[in-house]
Amino acid sequence: MDEVKNWLDKENPDFDQGFALFGKYSRNMSLISYIGRKRHMEMLVYEMKKIAKMKMVKPNPYASKVPVIAPVKKVNVIDERKVNREDLPEQMRTLYDSNVEDYKEIRALHEKMKQANSDAGRAEFREKIIKLNLKIKRRWEIIDSGELPEEDKVKSSDINSARAYISKMMKKDELTAAQRELVKEKYDLIVTAGETLKEETLQKLKEKGF
Repeated sequence: MDEVKNWLDKENPDFDQGFALFGKYSRNMSLISYIGRKRHMEMLVYEMKKIAKMKMVKPNPYASKVPVIAPVKKVNVIDERKVNREDLPEQMRTLYDSNVEDYKEIRALHEKMKQANSDAGRAEFREKIIKLNLKIKRRWEIIDSGELPEEDKVKSSDINSARAYISKMMKKDELTAAQRELVKEKYDLIVTAGETLKEETLQKLKEKGF
């Protein structure tokens, strides 16, 4: 597992390189597809750390079927100064400023996660980082599009309803094709809104092949 650990030890690990390694060792094709489709770096790192801790991992015999994820257009990031705040409309500047603050918060959370002395503590900081990253990504998408959505926020009642549905489905032994598809839709709604699920719920989703 040296190649996995070497990737994790890099200061700025490359997503595509890590995704290729994840596809080589993970057998959860649904999770591989989801991480690749969303280019979900935080989730990729989390899963790679789990693989690195395993004593023995056999290569995925279906690795050749792992989808090749084409690089996507890079989202403008504040540290590269590719967006001039003064060129943005006033409403977009508000989103820009929110991203600046959230980037600062993420850096602080990364430091706290490094210093955490328990898995529970690290998981809590990781969940906050994932949530902030999703919110930042959503704001950049709005800024890049140049248009404010009619309703930027999903209602909290919709989020709670989606969480309740997923929890209910996770208690079933078997799911129909329609139920599995609806679970995916509910999960996408939660993620798009910048929210997340509990670690135990995410684990159950993975166990059921999502």
